[in-house]
Amino acid sequence: MIAIWSPSLTGAGDAERALKASKALIARAQNLVLGGRPVGLHVGLHTGPVVLGLVGPTHHSDFATIGQTVRLAARLCALVGEGQILATQTTVDKAGTADAEVMQVVEGYGPTQMAYLIT
Repeated sequence: MIAIWSPSLTGAGDAERALKASKALIARAQNLVLGGRPVGLHVGLHTGPVVLGLVGPTHHSDFATIGQTVRLAARLCALVGEGQILATQTTVDKAGTADAEVMQVVEGYGPTQMAYLIT
């Protein structure tokens, strides 16, 4: 799943709103069961520009969000454990959160980013 907060649509504070929503989703998912199995969420947050719109031929197009920001957020999802949130330095700075501890360096998706485990 991907969620996008846009300051052009909702005003400033998009990183903070994304972080709050992620914490709420993690809390709610702890009690959810789907197909007899608990729902486990892995959340990766990065702040930056994205390209979004219809992709593909006219007869079979999909609405998609693509770009370096999306790839980095997906990479963070793959790195973090179930029920955890991993955010880049960019997102932590914009969200103004102190509830973060350095986890690792993430390379290969544009500029090197520190990744923070959000508590």
